[in-house]
Amino acid sequence: MSEANEEPQMGTPVLLPLARRRWTRNPALDDMPVVQTVAIGSIAAPGDDTHAALAGWDEETRGWALQKLAAAHLDPAAWRASVVLEDRNDVSDEEWERMDCAPNALPEGSELFQALADVEDLQRLLQGLEARRVVAALRAWRAALADEGRPGAANTPYQKGLFLDLGAKLKVADSTAKTLVHTAARLERDLPLVWAHFLAGRAPWRAMQIVHAAAEGLDDAVLPVFDAKAVLKLDEVLMPSLPDALRRLAERLQPTTADERHERAAARRRYTIEAAADGMGWLHLFAPMADLLGMDHQVTKQAIAAHGRADERRGIQILKADVLRDGLRAFLRTDADPAREGDALVPGRRGVVPRVSILIPAMTALGRSTAAPVLQGYGPIGIRTALRIAGEATSWIRVLTDPFTGAPLSIGREKYRPTEDMRAFIRLLDGGNRGPGRPRGPDEVDIDHAESFRAHDERGETSVDNLMLLSRSDHGAKTAGAADADLLLDRTVVWQTPSGNKYVTRPLDPPEATPIPTELTDEDDCPF
Repeated sequence: MSEANEEPQMGTPVLLPLARRRWTRNPALDDMPVVQTVAIGSIAAPGDDTHAALAGWDEETRGWALQKLAAAHLDPAAWRASVVLEDRNDVSDEEWERMDCAPNALPEGSELFQALADVEDLQRLLQGLEARRVVAALRAWRAALADEGRPGAANTPYQKGLFLDLGAKLKVADSTAKTLVHTAARLERDLPLVWAHFLAGRAPWRAMQIVHAAAEGLDDAVLPVFDAKAVLKLDEVLMPSLPDALRRLAERLQPTTADERHERAAARRRYTIEAAADGMGWLHLFAPMADLLGMDHQVTKQAIAAHGRADERRGIQILKADVLRDGLRAFLRTDADPAREGDALVPGRRGVVPRVSILIPAMTALGRSTAAPVLQGYGPIGIRTALRIAGEATSWIRVLTDPFTGAPLSIGREKYRPTEDMRAFIRLLDGGNRGPGRPRGPDEVDIDHAESFRAHDERGETSVDNLMLLSRSDHGAKTAGAADADLLLDRTVVWQTPSGNKYVTRPLDPPEATPIPTELTDEDDCPF
């Protein structure tokens, strides 16, 4: 069992002992048990109650001490009780024998308790390594700023190259790497107690991200108080409840600026989709909570009403999802109602027919191959699902590929600007951003020339072999010279950053080889 961060001193004065027990610092090392005492010291002061006094101790000790206060009918918020350690020799043998044992001090030991204690110790070790990783990332960032000779510079080509490098080393998007160092720098500067807690391995990086988000928008004057209280929350609250606990803390510290902070947060509203297994996915909407609660009320009421039909077999949660899908699909197909322009968040909005793209190997469609169809922006899907979507298609693009390698051959067009057919083809081939940075779907990226277009220069031609999908960030980094990219014939892209590091990206779902069955070929004639 992990011990307190700041170990209490032996012989700490005790005013009113409530309970004693045997306790061991580290049973794995066969440490001798000592006496652990919970005692009332004084009436609590604001911010200095029992919970604050116990903050440095492990969960089991805190729970034991609070139970002893409850048994004595004492309010932990009204009294300051603490846990202190006493030497074994300070108590008589008779008293020692009568004492209860903490789980880590049982004479016969407990295999289960020790296994859980090992989990806790290893978790602390992992958190310590995570802290070292973040500190190393900060060091790399500051070294890059110094090398560039422009301290404080941001979004320069050199910095973009650094974050591509750093993201690749951390196995995250470049934007995530950038957020990591900026978050760490702010915690180090503005929340020193929280930062020290992290460096000591007492909280994971995810907790630091939550603290940083909760402190966003707080005035400098309240940051020290937030810092001190947030450290206590890190010890008291489990990760799933931490965002809500810190949000409530921030609201109480600065209630007069709630409206201004809400307006700043609302300016960051957005929605994203996230792929899941088995052809499914998640839709995430970050928007004002009042709006979301109102929509949830509408969806829930409609789902409950539908559930009351005699022939309805779907559960409420499935019905809520289907009500929302129906509403979004119908709404987005139609233009905004001119009569309700005043209520619209986006006046003049035009309806759009939904478009999805799939790549179905011809041999698969004929039942002669098991090569999986590919849904653009997702990946392989089942043939029945693909054929159902294809049955609703209003247009097709003919794509010729080498049946033995799957490599694209031609779509028969070469111009300065890619045609719509070429754009659709590139989206199918690449599936999304081909840069080493943040993943982006096929409709959220630019189509860029691998070799820059140059008049009368064959290397910069507009052809399938010289076009690739890049996010706006990666496109900008390449154009600014922060990274070089080579597109190979199999659509592998080799990137090189100013540091000399190289990174390789491959298409998410390149066309599979689908050899034509021999019974469908004519030896004297080319099948194409």
